[in-house]
Amino acid sequence: MHSRKPELEQRHISVWQSVFDATYTSSSAAGAVDDYAGWTDSGGRRQIPDPDMREWADDAAASVSALRPGRLLEVGCGTGLLLRRLAHDCRYVGTDLSAAALTRAAAASDATVEGLHQLPAHEIDSLGGGFDAVVLNSVVQYFPGLDYLREVLHQAVEAVAGTGHVFVGDVRHVDLLDAQAAAELDAGEGVPLDPERLRHRVRAHRQGNELAVRPTVFEEIHPRVTNVRVRPKTIHPRTAMARFRYDVVLTVDGQPPQRAGTSRAWETIGSNEALRVLVEEFGSEARGAESLEITGIANANIRASAGTGSERGPAHRWAIGPRDLRQLVESHGLASELSWRSCLPDGSFDAVLHRGAEGVEIGARGSAETEDAWFTSAAPSTSPLDALRRVHTDFAGAPRPEV
Repeated sequence: MHSRKPELEQRHISVWQSVFDATYTSSSAAGAVDDYAGWTDSGGRRQIPDPDMREWADDAAASVSALRPGRLLEVGCGTGLLLRRLAHDCRYVGTDLSAAALTRAAAASDATVEGLHQLPAHEIDSLGGGFDAVVLNSVVQYFPGLDYLREVLHQAVEAVAGTGHVFVGDVRHVDLLDAQAAAELDAGEGVPLDPERLRHRVRAHRQGNELAVRPTVFEEIHPRVTNVRVRPKTIHPRTAMARFRYDVVLTVDGQPPQRAGTSRAWETIGSNEALRVLVEEFGSEARGAESLEITGIANANIRASAGTGSERGPAHRWAIGPRDLRQLVESHGLASELSWRSCLPDGSFDAVLHRGAEGVEIGARGSAETEDAWFTSAAPSTSPLDALRRVHTDFAGAPRPEV
C-alpha cells in the first residue's frame, strides 16, 4: 500500500454512501422481490429492463453457487439481489455502506441470514474471517483507487478459511473503455461515428467517477491465491454490463490448475461451420486430449471502432460471442472455461473445452499497453457525484487514472 490517501478515500466513500442512501430512500421499488433501483445502462440514459437484470443476477448467483460455499460473505450486498438467491443454501453474511440498502435487504428476504453489517469494504477484517467464499459483485467500480482495491482483496483472501474462493463480479474492463464509448455513442445517436465526436466521448468516458480495472491486476493479490480465472460475461449481450464487464474467481489455497492438452489459434479455424465441426469432433473422440484450448477468439460482442471512428465490426470477418460459444459447447455435452486474462483491446477471448475435468488453466497471451485502472463516467447523474470529481482532482491535480 504505497500510495493510498486515507482522507481522500474516505471522502470518496462518503459521497458514494450518500448517493446510495438517496437512491434507495427515494425509490418506489421498496418491497419488490428484486429491487433494481439505480441500475441504468450506457451512461445512465435508460433503466436496464427487468428481464436483463434478472438474467444478470441469476448468472452471478449461479457462478457463486458453483463454488459451493458453506459460509459466505458478500461485500456490498446492496438491497439483496444475491442474498435472496444464495442465503437459503449457505450461512450468509452481508455488508454494505448504505443503511437504506441493508434495511431493504433485510425486509425483502425470507431467508435466515447470519448477519447484515453496515461497513465499508476496507473494514471486513473486523468480521473475523472463517468464510468459504467472499463475494464482491458489481462493487469495485465504486472504490477510490487501485491500492484500495488491492487492500480489500487482501482482506478478502485472509477472510477465507482454508481452501475457498473470492468472487469479484461485474468488473469494468479498462482495455475496452474506448470500444464501450464508441458503442454507447453509436447506440445513443444512431448515426455513423464521427472521429472527432468519438475522441471527445472517449475523453469524457475516461474522466468519470467509476473505477475500471485491467484483469492482470488480479494476478498478484496474495500468496495464498493459487489460480486466477477471468471470465467474460456469458449472458445475452443486450447491455453494456454483458458486453464489456468481466468476473474474476480467485482460488485460495487450492491445487494448481493443469494446462490444456492441445491448442488451436482462432485464425486457423476459418469459419463458424469449421468451429462447429471442431467442437463436434472433439466431443465425439473416445480418446485423445481431455481438453482443447482455442486462443484469440474474435468477440462478436465488441466493435473494433474505438479510436478512429472508421473501422466497424469485429476485427475478423467472422466472430462469435462468449454466450454463443458456451451454448455451442454445451450442445455437444462439453464444458468450457472462457478467459479474458489476455487483456486485448479488441475484446478477443480464449476458451478451453473439456469433458468435465475442472481446474484447466488459461494463460495470458499478452497485454495492452494501457494504465492498470481508470476512473470512468458513472451512470447516476446526481449532484453528489460532482463532489467525487473534486475528490479525484485532489488525488492527482486532475481527474486521471489511479496507478
